[in-house]
Amino acid sequence: MELHEIYLVYASDVISPHFQLIHVGKSVSITCESSTKPVWLFNGHPVKSWAVVDDNIRLVRAYEEDSGVYTCEGKYPNGKSFAASAEILVARMYYN
Repeated sequence: MELHEIYLVYASDVISPHFQLIHVGKSVSITCESSTKPVWLFNGHPVKSWAVVDDNIRLVRAYEEDSGVYTCEGKYPNGKSFAASAEILVARMYYN
């Protein structure tokens, strides 16, 4: 009898956060769980290398132009490919 591993992992489980609203000038990190080195895209284009730290996205002092969809492309432990996205909204917030 052969033993097979079954992985029940959904793309939404591999990226965190799925959505985040942050104030201009604050920092944000996006993590991606992948069994291989993930490929990061920002609005469909490759992410600048300085934003990738330890295979995750790290935006220090984010600005409005950093708002968008960040996509992680990677592989599950069983070798199947996935793509998962997170939306980051960077805005100026005013308080009364």
